Amino acid sequence: MQIETRECIINGQKRIALIFPYNEEIITLIKQLKDRKWSALNKFWHIPHSKNYLQVLNKQFKGKLEFIEQGKFPKEFIEALERWNYSDATIKTYKQ
Repeated sequence: MQIETRECIINGQKRIALIFPYNEEIITLIKQLKDRKWSALNKFWHIPHSKNYLQVLNKQFKGKLEFIEQGKFPKEFIEALERWNYSDATIKTYKQ
């Protein structure tokens, strides 16, 4: 199962968003991560940013989950949030 990762800012801290469709099995595995948090506002799990997070995650969950880096959220996605009148704080989270 693949998990997309993206850099984001949550409460002024650089974090890594873990993006995947709802799946109890994945959630159970994600809950094993230290310092993982759920963002009810953004509807994704996130972990602290580290230089080698991708390698660490793929090693820890080898054979169970595959983490892939997606970079920043696309410009079109940010524009859609603005059109849908999401708060400035939410938009800022996705922009950075």
